[in-house]
Amino acid sequence: MFQKIKALRSFALLLAPLTFAACEDEFSALPGGGSPHQEILCKNSTGSGFYIAPNLVLTAAHVLPYTKCKIEMGADSGKLVWKDTKRDIAVVYVKGKKSGFYPYKCDLPKAGSYVKLNSGKAIKKGRILSLNPDIVGNYFQTDISVRYGESGSPLFHEDAVIGVLNFTNFDDGTLSYYRPIGDFCSKLNSLKKKYAGK
Repeated sequence: MFQKIKALRSFALLLAPLTFAACEDEFSALPGGGSPHQEILCKNSTGSGFYIAPNLVLTAAHVLPYTKCKIEMGADSGKLVWKDTKRDIAVVYVKGKKSGFYPYKCDLPKAGSYVKLNSGKAIKKGRILSLNPDIVGNYFQTDISVRYGESGSPLFHEDAVIGVLNFTNFDDGTLSYYRPIGDFCSKLNSLKKKYAGK
């Protein structure tokens, strides 16, 4: 029995570097790799976000539910500079940061288009099932399964972000819903100009 456990442990150790390398390969296919993705902590609320400029992080507003909290992102801390609760979108400014960032585009691909979600730990692939489903309003739906803590993650089509993860169906998590970048593209562009170089 001991020999069998020892053999399984050795096999797992052999697989670990391969798994890590495969994950690295997935992230390297994204513009900027995986580094622009950011885990966010606001008191007891956790979620994800991603840099859209060297010092600006885009996330879902419900990741930052408190009026006042210390916004922590690894070793960095940030300041909330824009929040739209109705559309569930927020932007955080990180003073003096020079991070890699993801490009975004304002137009939305057609239903059926292939997309990729960067959860921060893996790249999840799927397709856009529908645009603006009646039950949820101006979001679009994919068949990508998501979990708690992934809200605010970026969804890619080809080489740019097209949406921000906002919520999932609560039954089994097999459908996910995103706010299109096009809904607030002009605001993001103005924030990038305002905070450029700061």
